[in-house]
Amino acid sequence: MLNGACDHDADAFATADPLLLEALPRHVVECGNPMTVVQAVALLGLFLRVRDDFTLDLGEGFRYSFDRSGFYFVLMRDLTPSAWRWFSGCVAHSDYAQDDQLILMAQSALERIERALRARDRLHEKLQLPASRDVSNEAIFYFDVALLMLGGAFDGLAHVVHVVQGLTGSERQIGWGSERWMKRLSVENPGLEQMMTREQPHRDARGMVAILRNTIHQESLRTIMWQSRGTRRERIAVPAGVETDLETVIARVGTAEQFGVMRGADKRLYIEPGVYIENIFPSVFASISAVMNATPVETLAGVDPAKLLTGPPDDETGIFTAPIRTRIRLLSGIE
Repeated sequence: MLNGACDHDADAFATADPLLLEALPRHVVECGNPMTVVQAVALLGLFLRVRDDFTLDLGEGFRYSFDRSGFYFVLMRDLTPSAWRWFSGCVAHSDYAQDDQLILMAQSALERIERALRARDRLHEKLQLPASRDVSNEAIFYFDVALLMLGGAFDGLAHVVHVVQGLTGSERQIGWGSERWMKRLSVENPGLEQMMTREQPHRDARGMVAILRNTIHQESLRTIMWQSRGTRRERIAVPAGVETDLETVIARVGTAEQFGVMRGADKRLYIEPGVYIENIFPSVFASISAVMNATPVETLAGVDPAKLLTGPPDDETGIFTAPIRTRIRLLSGIE
């Protein structure tokens, strides 16, 4: 059956057979592309989304679909459960103060997470296509966008913290990489400052984004095409100036292979962008949620702690029901 899938140019062969998934060398089975049912559903979801099809359920005479913004909005909120409490506190304070600055900043952070999810899908779309220079350029574009949006989300979190904690100083100094700002934060919220200090897990998650995101100020990321066993793939050349920083962070959180990072024959550091994005997502969303949890929005003026949301609305007909969220997560391929 696997050979038949190969002969018919199938995109994937869904199976639970450990022989095909684990035991046989990948190059032996690669032509048929065996994967688990869950992985196949995620591949199908990607196929549909890049064709503007956000169907969640269908059967005889009916189809239940979302639009693009609805799909990514629900996915973003499901990946950041702490945002319910965090954002509802920002909303309550902004309503009380008749000032929308805080709510707009919080909303911007959430929107950038959503945009990172969209860019991630487009990145994977390009990586599924036959390799070419044009496809490579598009892939690196979406890789850049995903990193920029995630970096912007972390920046937005810092700005919300700045307001909630009543910190002083120039807005230009706000950020997890600013020693002055972090020192002021350590006085008002030592727990959050410690959590986001250097070499801590949540700070490393942010570092996996920031190290490459900050190359926007220097040498741009470039792709190099490479071939292995007849398969052409794309690698991104890491600028020499950030190689050591990236390798140091990766060594603390996992292995280079896990994140698609490797040294080439030319001694340069390279990244497989699709592998990298997928493997930083869990820790990035965990870090974002942790920062939201550690931000005491309940202390803001006009906020009643008892009225802060702790999860999605309890509405059996709404868009945040458990079955809908489960389907969206499966189709997204993000565990």
